[in-house]
Amino acid sequence: MERKVLIIFLAAIGIVILIALGCYSILNPKTVGPNEYVFVEHYVETHGVLADNPEINAYVYMGYPTYNATTSQSLLKAVWFPTLNESLKVMLGNGKGIGKNACHGGEIYLYGAYELPYNKNNITIKSVDKEGTVQLDYNSKPLVLESGASWYNNSSRIQLIHFTNSTVDEYIKVNISVMDRFRNFGIYTKGLE
Repeated sequence: MERKVLIIFLAAIGIVILIALGCYSILNPKTVGPNEYVFVEHYVETHGVLADNPEINAYVYMGYPTYNATTSQSLLKAVWFPTLNESLKVMLGNGKGIGKNACHGGEIYLYGAYELPYNKNNITIKSVDKEGTVQLDYNSKPLVLESGASWYNNSSRIQLIHFTNSTVDEYIKVNISVMDRFRNFGIYTKGLE
């Protein structure tokens, strides 16, 4: 009788442990491997044209991007990289650009997220799972990006801008369009092996 009670007791403990491990793995999904990271990019592009003459672009010049990413090869080339070590979980490209067509500029930089949650300006990267899905907050609103997914928010407005030079001092109407975008490029290899 005591043996039967002991077997039932041990079986019950085993079931409780299996349930606890299952709940833990569901609530705490495995993140990317130690030689991998997820590359996420946030980019805001602003384009302006004169409201009274849309053929004339209203440009402001900036620097140029500091990296180039290719999705076909999962390759990230950069002027400068944050440290690539086992604790790197997410590489965040964050920047902005002005203008379109032949004359435009932009600035975009890479930041390494080694511990989550990670905060950069109005972006908080909360988690990343083994499939490369990233959960983040942008302007305090939740956003989930699966590997290969993009999120866009496009807006436009008319703005009066003070323009002055040696012969002109006036306010001009500029039609400004803004494309705000996140892209999850997916899982990249750190090359630590």
